[in-house]
Amino acid sequence: MKPLTDAVLKRVKPGITLADGLVPGLRYRSGTWILRYRHDEGERRLLKQVKLGALPVMDLEKARARARELKAERQAGTSPQAFVQMQKDEMAAGNAAHAKQRYEVRDLLIHYGNEHINQRRSKKGIYESVNLFKRLPEEFMERPAQTIQRSEAHGLLQLFEAPSVRRTLGRELRAAWDHAIAAGRIEERNPFVKLKLPPQGKRGRYLNDAELKLLLAWLPSLPRTSRDVLHLMLLCGPRPVEVCSLRRTDVQGNVAQLLDTKTGNPRDLHLPMQAQAIIDARPVAKRAKDAVWLFPSPTMRGKHLDQKAAYLGIYARRDDMPVKDFTLYDARRTFRTGLSRIGCPQEVAELLIGHSKAGIVGVYDLSSRPEEQRLWVQKWADHLDTLRP
Repeated sequence: MKPLTDAVLKRVKPGITLADGLVPGLRYRSGTWILRYRHDEGERRLLKQVKLGALPVMDLEKARARARELKAERQAGTSPQAFVQMQKDEMAAGNAAHAKQRYEVRDLLIHYGNEHINQRRSKKGIYESVNLFKRLPEEFMERPAQTIQRSEAHGLLQLFEAPSVRRTLGRELRAAWDHAIAAGRIEERNPFVKLKLPPQGKRGRYLNDAELKLLLAWLPSLPRTSRDVLHLMLLCGPRPVEVCSLRRTDVQGNVAQLLDTKTGNPRDLHLPMQAQAIIDARPVAKRAKDAVWLFPSPTMRGKHLDQKAAYLGIYARRDDMPVKDFTLYDARRTFRTGLSRIGCPQEVAELLIGHSKAGIVGVYDLSSRPEEQRLWVQKWADHLDTLRP
C-alpha cells in the first residue's frame, strides 16, 4: 500500500476512500480524515473508527500526526474515541470559562430584559426598567459581569442621589445577576446580594396655610395641564393617576366616578364648585379618541395623560417654586391634613381621601355619607379661596 500524497488527494473523486500506507488505519474520504482501529470489548474484537478532522484545516501531515497520537493512546489502554471526547469536553469547559470572563454587564441586562422583564411585566413596567438601566455608566456596562466586586456594586449605587432610585436599581441588578447565575452564564457570585439599600421611608411633607398662600399665587404660572391636575388634587384630594385617568363621562355634576383606583374598587369623588369650574373649562381634544379623556396624552393617541407627565410640568419650574421639597403627591397629603385642621371628622376625611375602612368596620359599615362629604370638601375649597391673593 502506497503512502498518500497531496497530489493524490487533489485528484481523488468524492465518495472514494483512500488508505495511507505510511500510517495503518488512516483513511481519507470526501475531504474527511478517519482513523480505523480494533477495540476489544470483553471477548469481542470490534472494528471502530473516529473522525480526526477535514481538509484544508487538517492537511496530510497533521492527519498523520493526529493518527499517531491516538494510536499511542490506544497502546496505553485508552480508546481513541474516548480520548477525542475527553479533549472535546475539556475544550468546551475552557470555552465556557472564557465566555463567562467575556460576558459583559450589557449582555447580562439584555438577557435579563428579554427572558424575564419582557415576559412578566406590563408595557409601563418594561419602559421603567429600560429607562433605569439607561442611567448606568457606559464603563460599567462594558465591564465583564464576572469581575464586578461587591465594593464596586456599592459604589455604583452611591452615584445616584435619590434613595428610591438606589433602592430600585439595587433590587433590579440583584435580580439580573441571579438570573444570569441560574442560566449558567456567570459563576455563582452575586455582588449585589446583601447590599444595604435605602429603606422605604414614609414621607410626611404637607403645606401649611402660609405655604399654600404662596403656592396658590404661583399656580397660574404653570402649564395648564399640570396646573389643573395640581389644583384638583389640592381641592378634592384624589391620587394623581385618578385625576389623569378621568373620562368626561365620569363627571356628573358635583360627583366624578373614579374607575382607576389603587384599591381596584370604583368610588365617587365629590367635587366642590371650584373643581367643577376647572373641569368645565378643560378644552376638548380635536381627535375623537382623545376627546374621551379630561386629560388626554399629548404623545399617545387615545390614551390618558401619564401622571409623570403632569409632574414634569411642575418639576421643570422647580427653581421658581415658592415652596421647597414639594411633590405632586404632597398635594393629596395637604388636602387630608387640611381637612383635619378645619375640623372635619376623621371618618368623613378618610372617605374623601379614598382610604378603605380598616378591620371589621370595613366589613359592616358600608355607608359613604355623601352629604357630609360634599359639605366638608366645599368647606375646604372655600378655605383655599381665603388664601388666594
